[in-house]
Amino acid sequence: MAGNLEALDHAFGRSPFAMAPPPASFGSGWDRRRSDRLAVSVPVRLGGVTGKGLEGAELVNMVELSLGGATLETAARPRLFVPRRLSLGFGEMASELTILPYQCWLHQLFYAPSRSSRVLYRVRVTFQDPSVPALNLIYRILLAHWNGEGG
Repeated sequence: MAGNLEALDHAFGRSPFAMAPPPASFGSGWDRRRSDRLAVSVPVRLGGVTGKGLEGAELVNMVELSLGGATLETAARPRLFVPRRLSLGFGEMASELTILPYQCWLHQLFYAPSRSSRVLYRVRVTFQDPSVPALNLIYRILLAHWNGEGG
């Protein structure tokens, strides 16, 4: 039996999966970004990509933002690597972006037997080819939160 385990360890050691670094939550470089994320608290609407509008879209909270992506807080776990529409507004400006969720984890779980339970997921997304007006809006949000204004 020990011979089989050694063979398995040796074969697994050469596997491309064995050489891959652990996920970003373990402190590795998997979660590399072009720009740092800034903590924000901005409500956004999250919808599918099939319809043109975002009527009936889910209201979620954006908790981190960078020029290339964001971290969203949602009550429903989205499908990863499926593009979605995100409606972003700040002050008098608004824009829609296509996002791609690539990482999701359970952030908060509140269980109450006599009442309904509450689950919150955090979802990391990238922005897919943002327009110039969308990038301008992202810059404004980042600047306002950097200066402590919120909005």
